[in-house]
Amino acid sequence: MRCADLDLQKGIWTIPRERSKSNVANEVPLSHWRLRLISKVKLRLHRLIAAQRQANGLPVMPEWWLHGLRRTTASGMAQLRVPRHVIERVLNHISGSQSGVAGIYNRYGYLPEKRQALEKWGRYLERLVGAS
Repeated sequence: MRCADLDLQKGIWTIPRERSKSNVANEVPLSHWRLRLISKVKLRLHRLIAAQRQANGLPVMPEWWLHGLRRTTASGMAQLRVPRHVIERVLNHISGSQSGVAGIYNRYGYLPEKRQALEKWGRYLERLVGAS
């Protein structure tokens, strides 16, 4: 996730096609919980200048963290009964229900459904960690 990919006013993270596994751009709605988390992370990162991060060998975000979040989010949303095709759209997967004829003819972006699924996931995480 890069700051340039975020539209915090609209609550959208746009993953450019060049950095997408499927070579297709993906708009990911950000839940209120995730927006607050991003704001906290951005504040902490701004406190560390780039030279300090490099000098201490600190990565901005470890690689395992990002993919682990994808897997955890997909599994958690499935547990919360989010439809599989919506989870696939959140992850920008083209396989499964998005492949074949359905993928060719169905060009709907599912943005409202993705937002609803991620808000549901965000509320679950808030309850889990006791956030207010």
